[in-house]
Amino acid sequence: MKMVSIFTMFMAAAICPAAHAGNTTTRDTIITMRVNTDDSLYNISSDTLALTDTTDNKECWAVKTNLLWDAMLAPNVEVEFPIDYKRRWTLMAEWWNPWYTWHHNSRAYQIQLFGAELRRWNHIPDRHHEIMTGSFWGVYAAWAKYDLEWNSHGNQGEVYSLGITAGWATRIAKHLHLELSASIGGFYNPLRHYHGMFDDTHLIWQRNDRIFYVGPTKLKVALVWMLPRPGKKKGGER
Repeated sequence: MKMVSIFTMFMAAAICPAAHAGNTTTRDTIITMRVNTDDSLYNISSDTLALTDTTDNKECWAVKTNLLWDAMLAPNVEVEFPIDYKRRWTLMAEWWNPWYTWHHNSRAYQIQLFGAELRRWNHIPDRHHEIMTGSFWGVYAAWAKYDLEWNSHGNQGEVYSLGITAGWATRIAKHLHLELSASIGGFYNPLRHYHGMFDDTHLIWQRNDRIFYVGPTKLKVALVWMLPRPGKKKGGER
């Protein structure tokens, strides 16, 4: 009596990425083993399928504004973008520029600040975590110059600051995130006291001063506009 053994096995190979995580298309090789029960011949075939990479985020950089400074009539803008292929490390650059004088130049509200911050997000962007969301920490450096005057008595100076930041961000609309963060650190501020004369056409130096400070340095409630990678085709590659 002829004994016939019947086997059926299906085996799928692991994913073989065609490119780094920034691409939207991944090629998977599916290997199938089939058993012919009549003559016990084993046939192995392979097929390649193009699958959508759900870990890809079309949005990968951001433009922001700190709403707290906006409320103080201080225009400000920030730009943040990934600097590694996993998009877990990002670099943020910021600029503030309220530059007002009024009341015959006897009052001034002028600040120009440039800053940069290196951030590490606690989640790698994937199908469960969007880019630049969740918690993060970072280190920052900033420089500013200012002129603050009220009724012809004012101060001019520079600020040099270093510190660390912790924060959290979440999506609130299709292309909008909300970011909350706070920083602690220190700054050094050499400044000059002056008195304005002749309708504030001449600023008369009074004395120099220096301020050293350690403690809270920044507080942020930022509205974040997420943008796609420059040159990226809508819907990804086909």
